[in-house]
Amino acid sequence: MVAYRVGETLNVQPVEAFFQDFYYPGLLGAIWKGERPMPSVKVKEQLPPEILVVSPKSGETTEGKVRFEVVVKDQGGGIQKPTITVNGVGVGVKEKPVTSEKEVRWSFDLPLANGENQVVIRSATADGQIACESQPVTLHYAQALENPPRLFVLTVGVSDYSAGSTFDLQCAAADAQALAGAFETNGKRFYGEEGVFVKTLTEQEVTKEKIQSAVQEIAGKARPEDVFVFSLAGHGSTVGQLYYYYPVDFPFEEDHQPVDSVIRENGIGGDILNDWINSVPAMKRIVIYDTCQSEAALKRSAMEERKAMELLSKMTGCFTIAAASGKEAALELPDMGHGVLTYALLGGLGAAERGLLKDRSAASDDGLIRVRDWLGFAQDNVGKLSELSFGKEQRAIFQAGANNFPILKK
Repeated sequence: MVAYRVGETLNVQPVEAFFQDFYYPGLLGAIWKGERPMPSVKVKEQLPPEILVVSPKSGETTEGKVRFEVVVKDQGGGIQKPTITVNGVGVGVKEKPVTSEKEVRWSFDLPLANGENQVVIRSATADGQIACESQPVTLHYAQALENPPRLFVLTVGVSDYSAGSTFDLQCAAADAQALAGAFETNGKRFYGEEGVFVKTLTEQEVTKEKIQSAVQEIAGKARPEDVFVFSLAGHGSTVGQLYYYYPVDFPFEEDHQPVDSVIRENGIGGDILNDWINSVPAMKRIVIYDTCQSEAALKRSAMEERKAMELLSKMTGCFTIAAASGKEAALELPDMGHGVLTYALLGGLGAAERGLLKDRSAASDDGLIRVRDWLGFAQDNVGKLSELSFGKEQRAIFQAGANNFPILKK
């Protein structure tokens, strides 16, 4: 219900339009401490672009794929690359927008999920300060499913980095393998023998090219009604408002922490990860960032870390959980053979082989493990386990997506 009038015109924008540059996690707490944090940029007196969906119009459809015609007009502030969401979930399409003077035209084919599909096109001024979105187009696609939903899982983990032992981890590769194994074993009870597709990349396999190839393989098979789980374990950090994952060949230097320029050049940025994730047609998505941070990254603001993760979740519409925020690295439990987050996630799936979470799960009374309950279970137990094991609380960051849905059955 909060909106702002920008400049001296009747340019009224909802508060959500200013999220990227002006959102400050923990603002109220900072104010109570006597701090007065201020934004690093000023709101410019400019209009965001105007977005018009020429076709189709809202209504019923019998087509599983619908052609969209979209025009984005520059109102003085420039145009940022437009994006698509369906029911709050980011969607990628093959067709690219065509830019001409003062406008962008975009024609694309959009696959629909069974039921209601609320489609929104988003863009922003060229500097990203003021966002905007189209009027939603709601398409009802009523079609009996020929095949039941399926589960696609991609887990990635690096423990042994090419740069040397200084930056190696104990559990990241094992975390990727264990999470994949839990879904492969337990998933068949819910999705059927032929309904579970699991791929794991560990150690020397964890390159940008191989991760992208694995996502593309899933994107070529998945349908809108399917579930996609994507997990990254290893090193990662935040630069500015963008998260970066470190592949196995990240150029760590002995006794030197990576500077921002090295991270930007060699890490896999959140913008790239978002494009990969959005290319997968599955509308039910879960992304797990079980990543430790280098010493340099730990010097960054906790607010930067949290905001970067929230931006990742916001851009994809995924359910997202990250191992840690702030100035402490994600902790590992060598006795359990896993990082704290992965161990808590395995516990929520009823797959912890030993320890405090053995014989536990996030299942409801009906036996179903729903994504919101599962990730909430993990978030709660990450804090409890870290406090008990290390005397300090690791706070996992959990961002909920658009719709709760079951992922497994106990």
